[in-house]
Amino acid sequence: MAALQELVSQPGTLRLELGEMPRDDLRLFLTKSLAVDFVPEEVLSIVSDRAEGNPFFARELAYAMRDAGELIVEWPFAIIPGPLRKLQTISIDALEDELEREAKIEERFT
Repeated sequence: MAALQELVSQPGTLRLELGEMPRDDLRLFLTKSLAVDFVPEEVLSIVSDRAEGNPFFARELAYAMRDAGELIVEWPFAIIPGPLRKLQTISIDALEDELEREAKIEERFT
């Protein structure tokens, strides 16, 4: 952190603060990253909400979802398999809370 502060304090250093990537731009970014023609709204919503507008996190998240089988990428589309579609309505916090609750229950019986 000290090195960053030193760099930022140097004359001529330009600091750019980036905001969230607009949704349409994120869709285009994911389309190019996944090498598909179209990213459906449900995929964009999940990735966008979880990545909070950070395009690089969104891309890595989409890759992780693809690698885990949560996102099927078959040209020309990227789709979410049927049973996983219901996950888009569950907030990540609620899902984490549920997993924690289940882990506590499991500890009691093991």
